[in-house]
Amino acid sequence: MRSTKRGEGTRRTAVRRALLRLVLAAAAAGSLGAISITVSGSWSAVIDVSSLQGGPGTDLIPVQESPAGSAALTVDETNRQGWEITVRRIDGTWPAGLALAVKRASDGMGSGTVSGGTAYQGLTEIDQPFFSGSRNRVHIDLRFQLSGLSVKIPPSAYSTTIVYTVVQTI
Repeated sequence: MRSTKRGEGTRRTAVRRALLRLVLAAAAAGSLGAISITVSGSWSAVIDVSSLQGGPGTDLIPVQESPAGSAALTVDETNRQGWEITVRRIDGTWPAGLALAVKRASDGMGSGTVSGGTAYQGLTEIDQPFFSGSRNRVHIDLRFQLSGLSVKIPPSAYSTTIVYTVVQTI
């Protein structure tokens, strides 16, 4: 995309810039007693000229990944019970063709165990199983992947909220 700056007779390449803001939320499902879930951290991806595949006139690198340590999840006060985490997104402003995925990047620490969720899982607006565990686990690292990036997506600030829910298992 090219534009002319007022007052200057030269053409300059305009930079497409989009800001992705992920708002992380946690919820405890139903009446689970004392079991709790906490999510901390966030990720903002700034898409600019450095995101182009080959400089001006080329498309964007189609996939961006959050850095390690962007977000962490804690499940505690489980009373030695098993649990499952479900995940979904609630879109604020979100363009068609842009996809967001999440994965569990560590086991965290604590007396319990975790399993599943180590491959990227596309987020939808419907709750879906993410990973499960037992007992208390703290600082389970999460990573995010944004795909479908293209210069065809209008420059803007796009945001979505990710909702994590803990459900006690038997």
